[in-house]
Formats: sequence, structure tokens, C-alpha cells
Amino acid sequence: MKVFQFLAAAAITAAAAAPASAATYRYDLKLTYLGTTYSELQGTIYGDDRNDIHVDEDLFLADGNSYGLPVLNSRLNPGDQTSFSAELYTPDGPDVWGNDYGNGGKAKWWILAGTQCNCTFEYVRADQENISMSSGDTKALYAGLVEGETLSYMFNLGYRSYLTTDIGSFNFWNRTASFTIDEVSVRDVSSVPVPASGALLLGAMGIFAARRRKNRA
Repeated sequence: MKVFQFLAAAAITAAAAAPASAATYRYDLKLTYLGTTYSELQGTIYGDDRNDIHVDEDLFLADGNSYGLPVLNSRLNPGDQTSFSAELYTPDGPDVWGNDYGNGGKAKWWILAGTQCNCTFEYVRADQENISMSSGDTKALYAGLVEGETLSYMFNLGYRSYLTTDIGSFNFWNRTASFTIDEVSVRDVSSVPVPASGALLLGAMGIFAARRRKNRA
């Protein structure tokens, strides 16, 4: 009876103390590319004899533009089919900015439109319904994981981005590549460690077995 009470108490105590588990998800999305846009685009196109042309656009679609503004992938045209794949880790608990605090998420790897993305996100929250990742004012990716929704990837150069091309100089607020989500596949690929309750219960059973062997001796 004492042994049963000991084992039961160990299991109950461990179960009560067991922390919530984190999760790692594998995402595979089929997408349709909508284009790369520049918001609040302002610039100067160099002209002959200082006859410069000024540009001021609230929202400018850069694909196929004559300004030489870079897009996410020059091989893609609006309407092309492409994909997004990633493996993202996110902890349980409240949102926390920055991995330095111990429970910020992590992008283990991710590929968008055929390009391996090497930037590090400061903040990742991901589950079977949404993805939200960001890094200050320069990088962010958001997606509601429903067919027909939009995946948006913002890739700026700085707080107020500035760049030059062969024909002019420009500054802009945000640069965003957008995609329609056509198909969604999400899998939980978290490792399954022995829960704390199970580990304590196994330990208790080991102690019980050792005592029985000692008593028989």
C-alpha cells in the first residue's frame, strides 16, 4: 500500500508541475505571386541637362517597372505559381519579443519563392492557423493559413529605406512581396520527449524494483 501511495503521489506531483510544451511546425504552402510593391515611393530620375523627373507614388507595383527598382525575385511575374516552406519553432505562453528572453520563437529554416532566406527574425509566433514573424523595421512575414488569404513578406533596407538605380535615386516606406495562398499543409514535427510526469514515475518504479530485490536478498 505504501508503495502504491508513493508511486501515485509521484505521478500526481509530476503531472501538476509539468510545464507546457513548445511546438515545431512544418509548413508547405502553394502560392500565386501577386507582385512586389513600394509604399510612399519618392524619387528623382536623372534627366539630361538637369531636367530631372520627380516620382511620388503612394503604392507602386515594381514588377516590370522602368525605374530599375528591385523585386523579390526577378524570375517571377505576377500570376506565377510558387511556394513557401518553413520549419518554425514557437513556445507556449505569452508573446515575447526577442529570443534573449527565453521564449521567443525561432525560424529554423524557410524558403520563399525558391530563395533560401537567411535573415534572422527577432520574433516568431506560428501555429496551425497563422504565421507571424518580424525583425524590427526591416523584415516581417504574415500569413493567415487559409486558402485564398494573402501571405505578405516585407523586406526593407532600414527604417526609411533609400536606394539608387542606374536611372535615379529613391526612398520608400515599405517594400512588400505579396502572394495568394492556394494550398496549405501544416504538420506538427515537434519531438516527443518523455513527459516530466512519466520520467518521475519511471524513477519511482526503479526505486521500488531495487527495494524488492534487496528484500528478496
